[in-house]
Amino acid sequence: MNLPQVCLLSFALINAFVFTGCATVTRGTTETLMIQSTPSGADVRVSNGFTGRTPFTFTVPRKGDLIVTISLPGYEAQEHILHSSVAGKGAAGVAGNALIGGVIGIGVDMATGAALSHKPNPLVVTLKPMVIPVAEKAPPVPPETTAPGPDTPTASAAPPVAAKEEPAGGNAGASADSPGGGVAAPNKSE
Repeated sequence: MNLPQVCLLSFALINAFVFTGCATVTRGTTETLMIQSTPSGADVRVSNGFTGRTPFTFTVPRKGDLIVTISLPGYEAQEHILHSSVAGKGAAGVAGNALIGGVIGIGVDMATGAALSHKPNPLVVTLKPMVIPVAEKAPPVPPETTAPGPDTPTASAAPPVAAKEEPAGGNAGASADSPGGGVAAPNKSE
């Protein structure tokens, strides 16, 4: 190798070590995520094992998607995926690596996750109240009917006849067929 080639190779190696991982240096490999809900106070479970209540703030590695479950009694539970992808400042770090650090810098930032961010951040959810089905009213039950018994009057039976009262001292033996036409004779003993 001649001197210009050695100098160029040395310069490239020094740059590779000095300027690798611009995003790793400027952004780090972790980020703070925030979960908010309406109403607040909902339980939060994250696929990495973190738990809390909204509003909930926690720090996670930038690399890897997360599944977040938010629940509150009386409301429908919701599940959301926070995707880890290159965007914003991470993309600027990758561009800086491409210009200065080259492929090695890009590789370091992608391997460590420093070029990644979770989206959405913050995660803001509105919980929906559970719909409790109202029990349908049963149709009214008709009154029970029973078959007529020996003591139950039927429609064909004649109504009972009330007994006639005879006037006191009257003509007990008189009838409509008897002389006097069923009219009591006046008492002559007066």
